[in-house]
Amino acid sequence: LVQAEACGLKALICFTKFDLFDSLPVRFQQEFLTQAGNYHRLGYETIQTSSLVGIGLNELKQHLSANSSIFLGKSGVGKTSLLNGLFHGIQQRTNAVNPVTGKGRHTTTTLNLLSVDAKTNVIDTPGTREFGLWDVVADELAGFFPEMEPLLGKCKFRLDCLHDEEPGCAIRS
Repeated sequence: LVQAEACGLKALICFTKFDLFDSLPVRFQQEFLTQAGNYHRLGYETIQTSSLVGIGLNELKQHLSANSSIFLGKSGVGKTSLLNGLFHGIQQRTNAVNPVTGKGRHTTTTLNLLSVDAKTNVIDTPGTREFGLWDVVADELAGFFPEMEPLLGKCKFRLDCLHDEEPGCAIRS
């Protein structure tokens, strides 16, 4: 999300495998709703989807239509399965969930540019284990967090504050 902010890109947070939500213990359901609400309060749009039962696919398709988009996320979260469910003419290789761990398996190994139509392109990516920021200077980092941006310059040390251990830091407060 920080990299998207730094590049001026609109991020859509897509929660996949939402068909499993009702089978989660109530405390995990509540935690999910809290976290999703936090993203919403920060101004990020979220969507719940399931490639298995079709939850949210039409809404997601509308977001992708006439845009160039990239699917980023950890291995096995269902990025490629979601794309296969969205665009039936495009079928990328997927793998079954591991029956022992219940987790998805790393299957996509290269970036795949999928041209859905003349105006819609989607890049399917391999799962990320690590993600580094590029062209983001350390002293500009806080400005890419929507919750911190209004507080910048209001610290005791103004713009020189690292928001780490400085007394009088508005962000830490």
